[in-house]
Amino acid sequence: MTGTPLGLALLAVVVLGALGLLGRAGFCFARWYRADAETPISLRQARRLRWGWKRLAPMLGLAVKDATPTVLQQYGPQDQPAKPHMLVPRLRTRADAFGITVTADALPQVGLSAWQDAGEGLCDAWGMRRIRISQHQGTPRPRQHRRHRWRLRPRPTPPPTPSHRHLGQRPL
Repeated sequence: MTGTPLGLALLAVVVLGALGLLGRAGFCFARWYRADAETPISLRQARRLRWGWKRLAPMLGLAVKDATPTVLQQYGPQDQPAKPHMLVPRLRTRADAFGITVTADALPQVGLSAWQDAGEGLCDAWGMRRIRISQHQGTPRPRQHRRHRWRLRPRPTPPPTPSHRHLGQRPL
């Protein structure tokens, strides 16, 4: 089958797909392997946060029920009413050594005040010490909110290096 043009095209698609998956796995492994001691913990927590978000958002009141019927429900049999579906804000995460920065889209009835009201519940559910919720600035998309959650407190700036006098050396 590989002698036909269709077989060669199918083989090329499979090989390119496998190379893409292998490249993605290599990127994730390199990021995990080269990170400092605290970043893999944040990466693990970011993954757990994304996986549990669809269930957590309705519990905290950060999701909206949309009663608008779909096209199939509009033109299908009308014997039963259309079942509303939940709209959940999309999350994007960025992990670092101190915690995770989460950027979420806003929904029509879920604005900054709703996120701030749910802040304590988010801290408890995500297992964080503190959380900062703010409007995402500097983007052409004004309906985004940014949350930063800290696992560790960022350390203050390191102390200045000792001068030459403390080391018993003479200045040049």
